[in-house]
Amino acid sequence: MYNLIFNPAAGHGRSQKQLDIVTEILDKKNIAYSVHKTEQPGHATEIAKALIAKGEKTIVAVGGDGTVAEVAKAVYGTGAALGIIPAGTGNDYRRAVGVPDEIEKSIDFILNGKPVACDAIECNGEVYLNIVSMGFDVEVVDRASKYKLFGSAAYTLAAIDRALFAKNLYANITIDGKTTRKNILLTAIGNGSHYGGGMNSLPTADITDGLLDICIIEATTSFKILSLLPKYMAGQHMDMDLVEMHKAKEITIELEDKALPINADGEILPPSKTLNVKILKGLINVIR
Repeated sequence: MYNLIFNPAAGHGRSQKQLDIVTEILDKKNIAYSVHKTEQPGHATEIAKALIAKGEKTIVAVGGDGTVAEVAKAVYGTGAALGIIPAGTGNDYRRAVGVPDEIEKSIDFILNGKPVACDAIECNGEVYLNIVSMGFDVEVVDRASKYKLFGSAAYTLAAIDRALFAKNLYANITIDGKTTRKNILLTAIGNGSHYGGGMNSLPTADITDGLLDICIIEATTSFKILSLLPKYMAGQHMDMDLVEMHKAKEITIELEDKALPINADGEILPPSKTLNVKILKGLINVIR
């Protein structure tokens, strides 16, 4: 039985059309399934937990990264498997799994795939699936709300805004026991490769290797920040002078000055002066 947890709000309404295609294909193939619609934030986790408690083994998230993250919270460590049919806006985690973006191909991927033990990450004591970050990128997301009247240009305007007023961000960074002090612009730490609607921050990430991928970008001038951003989004930043890439099992960042908000799988967490991230090897079964 394929249990589809469907978020009607995902993809600005696109998810309903995607679900219709999914059910039509499953009906033609005479494959058993059930559909469960979410009604508010956190509901996907509740539904998935109830299904797993009844003995269901395959839970498929039909929605965006938020829906996937909510379903994953119920699946971690249970032996059940997470399937993904992308029907959101960003659909970043599906890239790490290898799920095609086209709906028909993603269904075939689910039907023909098998559960594979994949890693997760622990951020300040909570479990997440994809990428956590701190610094410039989180400020841009926060600032973009002030430019929402400009539509798709909101993030570009927010990036220019924050680049012009970027401040020093001194931190003690400990990677697998080795500590250095740096003035950083941002750091992205993760299990997957993409976040934020397609930013390829960790191009070499592997969700089964038992290691975190870490990108640290040092503070620089406003001009260099703006020239760096397109390369960061495209995954072409790894060899730049301002960029450090690492693979490790644990990283701790201790900010010297003010606390900052943290982005974790698209959720903005309250400001903190400490960011601790660990790899959780093989914690979740994902259909691949």
